[in-house]
This record gives sequence, C-alpha cells and structure tokens, in this order.
Amino acid sequence: MTQEPILTLRLRPAEGPLDYDLNLLATTAQGLANRRAPRVIVENPLSEARPHDTGTAWQWIDRFTQPGEWLAGRRVEPLETVAHLVARLGREVKGVVIFDPAVPATSNTAVTLAAREGLAVTGPDGHAWLTGLDLDLPVMHDLRGRFTTKSEAIRWMIETLIEGRTDLRMMSYVLDAWRRSHGGSEDGMDVEGMDYVIALGGVAFDLTPWGDEAPVDDPAQPPGDGLRLWHRLFRAAALAREGEPPLEVTGFPFWRYKYSNYGEAGGRRLPHEAEWEAIWQMSPYGVFLNPLIAPNMSFHRYGPLPRGLTQRVPPEPPPLANKTYICLHLGDFDGGYGVYRRLPVLWSDPRRGEMPLGWGVNPNLARNYPDIVAWTFARTTPNDHLWADASSAGYVNPNRLLEPPPDLPMRDTPIALWRRFCRHWYERLDYTISPMVLDQHLPRPEVLDAFADFSPGGAAWLIENRRGETVAPLKPHLWRGMPVARLHDLSYAKSDAELADWMLKYAENDSPDRPAFHLYRFEWKPPSLIFDTVREVQRRAAPREWLALHPRQWFELLKRHLAQ
Repeated sequence: MTQEPILTLRLRPAEGPLDYDLNLLATTAQGLANRRAPRVIVENPLSEARPHDTGTAWQWIDRFTQPGEWLAGRRVEPLETVAHLVARLGREVKGVVIFDPAVPATSNTAVTLAAREGLAVTGPDGHAWLTGLDLDLPVMHDLRGRFTTKSEAIRWMIETLIEGRTDLRMMSYVLDAWRRSHGGSEDGMDVEGMDYVIALGGVAFDLTPWGDEAPVDDPAQPPGDGLRLWHRLFRAAALAREGEPPLEVTGFPFWRYKYSNYGEAGGRRLPHEAEWEAIWQMSPYGVFLNPLIAPNMSFHRYGPLPRGLTQRVPPEPPPLANKTYICLHLGDFDGGYGVYRRLPVLWSDPRRGEMPLGWGVNPNLARNYPDIVAWTFARTTPNDHLWADASSAGYVNPNRLLEPPPDLPMRDTPIALWRRFCRHWYERLDYTISPMVLDQHLPRPEVLDAFADFSPGGAAWLIENRRGETVAPLKPHLWRGMPVARLHDLSYAKSDAELADWMLKYAENDSPDRPAFHLYRFEWKPPSLIFDTVREVQRRAAPREWLALHPRQWFELLKRHLAQ
C-alpha cells in the first residue's frame, strides 16, 4: 500500500498585510490537515533567517525520512504556494473565518472560533487573494465590524467559545494581529504555532498580565479590565479541562510589542518582568507554560516515543574532599522553540561529550515533539545528561499552585494535578532531577514534598522576587532524602568573556577548608564555549581544584555532604 506523501510548503513573503494573512491561512489550514494524521509541514523563511537558529523543518524531515526512522518511505511533495496547499486539501478546509484588522484581537478570536468549527483563518487581504484566484472557500464567519474593542472581542470569545466546555486541551499565549497593522515583524513566530491550536481545538489569546496599566493595544481600557479578563479566561479554561493532565499553554508574552517598556510596547516594566508576571498569574489555575511558539507541532506530535527510555548511569562520584564541585546546566530548552530551532546547532558541537553537561530539555516536550526528544536521547554520550529546565514538566511557579482561586471548583488541587503529571513524564524519560525551579519565594513544604516524589535525585531553585519583597537566600539542605540546592544563573553576564568572572563571583565566599558545590546555568551557549570557560575558571582558581561532575554525581555527592 502506497503511503500518502508529506506535503511541504515553504512560505513566500508577500507585500504588506497580505503576508500575515497568507501565513495565518497556511498554518490554520495545516492544522486542519494534521488533525488525524501527520500530513503537512509549513515553514516560514523568516524563521529560518533568525540569528543562531539552525533547526528548520527541512532538516528535521530529512532526518526522519532516513531508513529506520519513523517517516522512512514517505515521499516528500513540495508545494509551491498557499494556493496549492488550499487546493490540495480541498473539502478538508470547509471555509474561513475573517478577522477584523481594525480590532487586532479578533485574529485570536477567529483562530479560537475556527478551532471549534474546523475552519481556516485569514484577513481581508487574504480573502481578496483567495477570491482573485477563484478558490471556493466560503466565508463561515466575518468578524469585521462585530467588535469595537479588544476587551469586547475577548469577552465574547470567553462567553461563547470557552465557558461551559469540557474538552479543552490547550491554549496559546500568542501575539494577535497587532504587528500586521503597526509594522514590525516577529519572524513568523506569532503565526507559526497556530497549526497546533487548530489541530487540538484550542484557544488563542493575547492579554496583559498587569492590572495597573492599560495595554498599548487598548489604551481606553478601564484600569484592571485586562487582568479581570485574564482571570475569567483562566477560570473558564481550568473548568473546561477539569481533571488531568494540567492545561498546556504554548507561547509567551510578546514583550517587543506589548506589556513592557521595550521600544513602543507602551508598558512600564522590563521585558522579562512580563514573563515572570504571566507565570505568576497563570500558575494558580493549574496550567503550565510551554514557552515560545514553535512550528509544526501538529505534525511532529505523531512521532514515536519508545518505551523504556533510560539515562546513562555515570560512575560513582569521587570521595568528598576540600574541592569545588561544579555542575554545568545548558538551558532554555523548556519550550518547543528551543528544542526545534536551537538544539540542533548546539547538539552538533564537535566537542560535545568532552565534559559532563546537563541539557535542560523539559520532559513534557515529548508530547509535542516526541520524535525530536527520542532522536536526542539516542545520541547522547556518557557525558550528556537530559533533565528538566523551567520548572519541571512545564514552566510554573510551584508555590502558586498552592493558591488556587477560592471560587474555582475542582475535583483535585492544582498541585496534585501537576505532581502526577510531572511524575508521569519524569518516569517516562527516566528523569530524576529538577535543576531549575523558578519561583518568587522559598519553596513551601508541600512543594518540596511534590519534588521529593517525582524528582528524588535532587532539585535546585532560582528565586527572584518581582513583588518588592525581601526573600532570604535558599540554604542547601536535604528534604525527605532529596538534596535541595541553589542554581546560579549566568545570564547576567553581558558577554561570553564575563562568564568566568560570574562563575568565580558566585564562589567568592566559599570556605577553603570545606567542599563547595555550585550549579551553573548557561543559556543557549555552545558546549565548546562552556568547556573553555570552565578551563579558564580552573586556571584562575588554582591551586583550589574545581571538578566538573556529571549531574547525577554532583547531586549524589551534595547529598552525602549535606548528610554529614
């Protein structure tokens, strides 16, 4: 029996607003095609051109169509234009929803409506283009003139498309059509994840996490109205997915355009504060973030994830001595973008395996890109160890899972749902350690109990309070046999040359008469650069010996030290 070909489309840039409309049309049509089988791959050439990104659709498809891989034998059929894709899918695309550029928020409302009804989405320019090509796609919903404000469009979406549901599987925190009307380019990231929303019947939204400032895209909005809508949305979403697993939210606050003080984004806070506030506001509802938009999840989610995956077991750690024991964590693969786009170039570093290195690949990504996770697993060296990044199986503030809204009726608590979810994915990928738990307060006993359950090999916290509160430093200790440590974040280094300075700075108060333990996090750095930095630190720290240990060795030795 001949297998159906894989249809691939490399989008071609179009002029002005039509580019956005055709991107959205292609990715939402792709989501429809991939609802029941992996059939269509779409790539935006702007995405390929992002600095430092080497993971492209074509590379992954080339890997997985090789003999012995899951797509072996599938013929790849390139399509020339969006028109060819629409024509090829035929009746699978029953019709379109047209959003209203005068109210950019309606693009997400349109995507949510299309996801419920099995439709594609485009804007007025895209519809005119379809009409000019005589492509018979009926307009099932035209949102032009339906709403006058962002709040109105989102309120209607919540009331009509979310409240009362019991089948919601995911949401996407994604920039709406704002940049279509206001210039700029997000390199397709605000569109290329919409295939996943359509395929899973999800929800797309773009709301401010701040309650004390009007967003730049709705300046007449009453103070706090955006945050009130936020809580209404997440309450409805939590009830629509009442039970297991916790609700997945893909995406990120697009701070280049909104909710921060970057450029003309119109906010008062620094860009990274929008991220921290968004996590703070969503965590009480028992959801987790899969950060940043990534393409073709609707296709790759069908890839196989072998049973019985196991991590390589390192030798016993060395005996404790008055040395500095360090562990190296290469992070920011907690979301689909990092694994799909950034991992390939770093993984191909010719010096990978030269020193022990932990790779922060969140285990829940095995739901989105099981083939990529399995491919990575199969190619580890004895010095490569896969473990989680922020914060475990999904990005949350764990303490906030203990603070669900009092009027949210659920059969189980958010922390119980999250704990079971993490245990499942940690066991599935043989994860035992959580090296980067992000929160704004010291972990509460209930949180430590949860980690001791699914992460018995150890956990390390990065605590940054953004609420103006003073928080005491975390003291390394044992909790039910689990070593609890601090994580040193090296993203504060302004250049690669400063990395060694920061590593030494974090160790400047160490006692010369005791063992010292330091866990360092590098973000999207080549292994060769990390290893050179360690050698520079070892040179400058002499005669004190600094030893880089395998992640499991490091936490086991820390455990023995804390038990003394």
